Amino acid sequence: MSYKIAFGTPSDIPAILALQESNLPENGGSLSVREAADWFTRASGEKSLVVARRDGKLVGYLLGTSIATKAHVPIIQEMLKTFPTSLDCYLYGPVCVTEIERGKGLAGAMFEKLQSHMRRPAITFVRADNGASLRAHRKMGMQDVGPFTNEGVSFVAFAFAAKISLKGAAQPRHRDVAWVIRDKVHGLCLSAPSARDIPPAPIL
Repeated sequence: MSYKIAFGTPSDIPAILALQESNLPENGGSLSVREAADWFTRASGEKSLVVARRDGKLVGYLLGTSIATKAHVPIIQEMLKTFPTSLDCYLYGPVCVTEIERGKGLAGAMFEKLQSHMRRPAITFVRADNGASLRAHRKMGMQDVGPFTNEGVSFVAFAFAAKISLKGAAQPRHRDVAWVIRDKVHGLCLSAPSARDIPPAPIL
């Protein structure tokens, strides 16, 4: 089967909304937030929406948004309170793949496409009881930052960072990864492109 990974367009929105709806908690899924159609439309204009298609049918999507845009959302507030980040970091997700296509590397392929545009550090979270998603994020090279809780539900925060070689640098602890995002220290460092190389933060 052939898959196509591309930036989303407004014509993808109906299929994205249908996939989102079937993966919300009330329908047996694990998505944390229902996004509105205009949110996806704006994201498509900013190239912060990536979709996966198989034989022309949408089978997955991924969003990237600025921290400032989502700072009012309670679960984001809780994560950032536990793990502070720098402003050049963006929020990766939500990511959603139709059930029959999971485990085939689509989340990683969509993230690679997103990073080709964003080119900056990323942070995200996954429900602690979502084993498949936890495995997928680790396979993508994301680092476990640590656990946090929101409204009685346990989550695991992840950060996308680039390792660097520092003589004598100790392997960072999980909590250190969050501080790395802010301070770029502890031997695990995020890519730091110059200001002219960083595209505008999406959906402000």
